[in-house]
Amino acid sequence: MQQFAALIKRHHQDLVESSMEALLISPWSSSHPLEIDPARQLFSNILTHLVLDIRQSATRRPGHHLTDYALQLYQKKPHLRQDLHTQLLLLGISRIVVNHFLIRHNAQHNDPDFAARFESLQRLYDTTLISLSHFWGEQYHTLHARDQNLIRELKIVKDGLQRQLNLIYQLLQQSPLGVIALDGDLIVQHWNPMAARLTGFEPPDILDRSVMTLFTPASRQMLEKKFASSRGYHANLEVYIQRKQGSIFPALISLGRIAGVPQTRFRYILNFQDISERAAFQSSVQRLNQLSALSRLSSAIMHDIRNPLNSIGLNTELLEEALESPRPGGEERIAGLVQATKRQLQQLRANLDHYLTYTHLSHLKVEPFDLGLEVGRLVQETRLEAVFQAVTLEYSTSGGACPVVGDWIQLRRVFVNLITNAMEATGASGVIRVRLGRRGRRVSVSITDDGPGIEPEIERSLFSPFFTTKKSGAGLGLFICREIVLAHHGRISVASKRGQGTRFTVSLPLHAHPEDQTP
Repeated sequence: MQQFAALIKRHHQDLVESSMEALLISPWSSSHPLEIDPARQLFSNILTHLVLDIRQSATRRPGHHLTDYALQLYQKKPHLRQDLHTQLLLLGISRIVVNHFLIRHNAQHNDPDFAARFESLQRLYDTTLISLSHFWGEQYHTLHARDQNLIRELKIVKDGLQRQLNLIYQLLQQSPLGVIALDGDLIVQHWNPMAARLTGFEPPDILDRSVMTLFTPASRQMLEKKFASSRGYHANLEVYIQRKQGSIFPALISLGRIAGVPQTRFRYILNFQDISERAAFQSSVQRLNQLSALSRLSSAIMHDIRNPLNSIGLNTELLEEALESPRPGGEERIAGLVQATKRQLQQLRANLDHYLTYTHLSHLKVEPFDLGLEVGRLVQETRLEAVFQAVTLEYSTSGGACPVVGDWIQLRRVFVNLITNAMEATGASGVIRVRLGRRGRRVSVSITDDGPGIEPEIERSLFSPFFTTKKSGAGLGLFICREIVLAHHGRISVASKRGQGTRFTVSLPLHAHPEDQTP
């Protein structure tokens, strides 16, 4: 064996080059390419460790140098660690080249012990291959066990996801809401049974069609803005949907955008429900409220008219008695009765005017005017009364024209009522601030007092008809103010803090934006 070691060591470089030539022509090299210099170094190291094993072949661990080197090499080299074919290829080529070299050398020198030595050499290679086989067997079992665990875990996850998908599908199919799935072009991709039941359109009728064909023109215009919005979710949108047979029904819609899934054909989810019954119920409630308000209004009118009429009737009877039976000092009594009758007539006329204001809200005399100029004049006219009541009345404006279209006589009643209420709330030494300002395409007038403020439970009922905290009055003042403002497409609101005062704000649409006006 020592002769083999000496021969291999003496022809080390030739054997390395022969191994490289065999590697380059090997069919394995095309599927498992290795760089030339690293491959040459690997062959050199294999031969070096083989010589060490040949020299120690008489020990108890024959072939351990080559085996240890192979195991360490394939554990340390990333490009070899998971490549059994490359390992077997390098060892196999080395073995073939060395065997061929030794057989050819023996043919020239005819060594009688060649067969025994050659068999020992093969055992060295076999020991290395067996060790590698054990190593890779353990690796395989470890990887196989891990893969089996992963497969089981993936199956559990897959089964869970499948159950969730089945549940979601059942929820969609059994949902009491119509559910529509849309792609990015608003083309219908999914249509659940409730959607078909509500609209009459079966899936073949609506799939791959634009969802916009379902809606009336006004609803379609509103939905186009919602789809174009950057918000991802819109809820409680009231629209009108056209059924297959041509009828139209009101619906409540929720619209959601599906985010983070660019590969799916679903981009939007739209839920809707028929609210025809709710709309009919709200109409009935509104009608009942109107009838209730009419009944209460009639009662208030009867009360506010009957009382002055009763007083007028009583005073008339007393006048008749005084005229039929003159007595000393009767003239003064008659004059007092006449004055009392006049006061009752004035009160009756004021009450009738008050109620006529409510009944004529729908008859507005609409014309364009500058709200800033009119409010400024009104404040100037009211300052004298404020001085008499020791109230400071301040007015400020952001400047610029505030053109609106409306009935100034009716709107004037609103601002007079709000300023009068503010003066009553503040009392002597109070301060009232009237401010006019513009924001976007709207103009607002705020009336702020520094009075005691309003309790929250009272604040919620201020604009309700017949609600009042005063000892006298029908409770229609703020209600009529609100109706006048709403008739002008405006808004009226109140904000109050106990002990810090109250602010009423009236907001009206501008007639024309300044940028739209020609100089």
